[in-house]
Amino acid sequence: MKHFAPGSFLRTIYFIITAAALPALVIAILTGAQRQHDAVHRSEEQARDVVLTAARMQNTVTASSRMILASMAKMDVVRSRRANLPDFLDRLGFSHPAYADLFVVDAAGSIIASNIDLGDVSHVLDWRYFSGSLRRE
Repeated sequence: MKHFAPGSFLRTIYFIITAAALPALVIAILTGAQRQHDAVHRSEEQARDVVLTAARMQNTVTASSRMILASMAKMDVVRSRRANLPDFLDRLGFSHPAYADLFVVDAAGSIIASNIDLGDVSHVLDWRYFSGSLRRE
């Protein structure tokens, strides 16, 4: 009968354990990589959805702003530049909280009324978006 050397039995056990554990280790690594890939993909989709929602909201606010401005331009309280115009803007701002700052400005860029304290600011003609809106940019 052939006798095993004491080290050969242990080497055989180590080999069997390694052979059994190696596929499990590879599967665990690949599964982790797939989970990470899936998490990144989900995050990208969620970020895209947030950006698209924000863009839709911005478009809605822009369209509403145009309607409010068109309506305000025809209102007697605005056209006549009455003394209660700042109160009117306060009420309008309270009714539509998406609009933080409301101004009534003439075509020359002079501020006629506002719902906020502007300090020393009296003209907005040099503001890029105001001058651009006059040119319809």
